[in-house]
Amino acid sequence: MENAMDTPVASVQDLTGNWHLELGNGTIINLILSQSGSLVSGRGNVTAGNASQEATANGSYLGRNVVPVNGTEHYALSHDLSGQTPAKTYSIFSNDTVTSSGTVKKVSYTTEL
Repeated sequence: MENAMDTPVASVQDLTGNWHLELGNGTIINLILSQSGSLVSGRGNVTAGNASQEATANGSYLGRNVVPVNGTEHYALSHDLSGQTPAKTYSIFSNDTVTSSGTVKKVSYTTEL
């Protein structure tokens, strides 16, 4: 079953599935997430330009962190699913300092693993 989530993200209660995010800076994040209660974790990749890195993801229902396995960056993704129009933002950290932030341009989601 496929569920495109550019707007109707608010209806999702379980974040388990395949996620595709396109950030405002052109970075693409693909993740396979699983959820237990409010805790979310998973693996995937982060692609910026022509470079792609494996990544791990962890967080809670209202926010996720993506960390490229061999990188120094940390992507903090915030998806507030409680409103009519979900807030979808990101911040990129390097050495605990925000280096970039913006809006997630596109989110898609499928429940099939």
